[in-house]
Amino acid sequence: MYKFRDLELARSPTTEIRSADALNYDGHWLDDEIAEFKTLTVSGRDDFSRSINMAELSSDGAQYLSSRFTDKKLEVKFFLNCESGGQYESAVSKIKRILYPPEKKIKFNDEQNYYYIGTVDSFVLDNPLYSTTGKISFTVSNPYKLSEIKKIEGTGTTITIHDNELQYPNLPSTLKFIPTAGGANISINNGKQHKSISAKVAYSSGNEIIFDFKKLEFYINKVSHLMDIDLSSNIGDFYIADGDTITTNITGKYELDYEVKRL
Repeated sequence: MYKFRDLELARSPTTEIRSADALNYDGHWLDDEIAEFKTLTVSGRDDFSRSINMAELSSDGAQYLSSRFTDKKLEVKFFLNCESGGQYESAVSKIKRILYPPEKKIKFNDEQNYYYIGTVDSFVLDNPLYSTTGKISFTVSNPYKLSEIKKIEGTGTTITIHDNELQYPNLPSTLKFIPTAGGANISINNGKQHKSISAKVAYSSGNEIIFDFKKLEFYINKVSHLMDIDLSSNIGDFYIADGDTITTNITGKYELDYEVKRL
C-alpha cells in the first residue's frame, strides 16, 4: 500500500521563533544572525543596588546623608551548537565581532520598546567543545532601562506631560521651539519639579530655538548661545515626570523629545 505526503508542506522552511529573552546588542539579534547561537536565560534585569552614604552618630546608629544607584549587572546564558571546527570558529568570531564595541544598546525580545546601555565585561564558553553552553556578562553603566524617544508636539506657551510610564523624573533629550513672534529674553519653568531656565537673548519669528539637555547646549538658528543662559538655570537637571506642566514665554510651535526610564 502506498502512502502519500504533502510535498509542498515538506518543502516549506521551518521558522525558528525567538525566545522571550533573545538578546539584541547594538542592533544585532544574535539568535537570528548566528544560526548556532541560542539565548537560554537572562538574569539581573529586575535587580538594582544602591550605595548609601551615612554618617556615624555619637549615639546608636547613623544618619542618612545621600544615596545613588550603582551600575547594573546582566548575565546572558546561551547554547552554542556547532558540528565542526570551522563552523565553531566562524560562529565564535561573529559573536565576538558583535559584542566588541562598548557602551551600546542592549535589548531583549519580550521588551523591545526599552533598552539598556552597557558593555560586555566577559564572554565565557563553559566547555572546549563544538556544542557548549556559555555566558555573556554586561556592565550597565546607567542602571535604568530607557524607552525609545517619545515626542510631545503642539503650539502655545504651555506643555502638559501626560505619560503614565514616566514615573521616574528624567532629563529630556531636547526641547525645540519655532516662535511666531520675536522676543528679548527666554523663560521656561517646570513648577512641579522646581526647575527653570532663563536667558537674556534676542530671537525673531521663525528662528529655531533648541535646548539640548544631553549635550548641555542651547542654540538659536544652529548658533550656540550657551553663554547667554543665566547661571542659576537648571539646564543640567531640568527633570520632567508624568503630570508636569512646563510654561514658557515663547509663543509658537514646540516639540519636547524625551525617554522614559525604569529600574
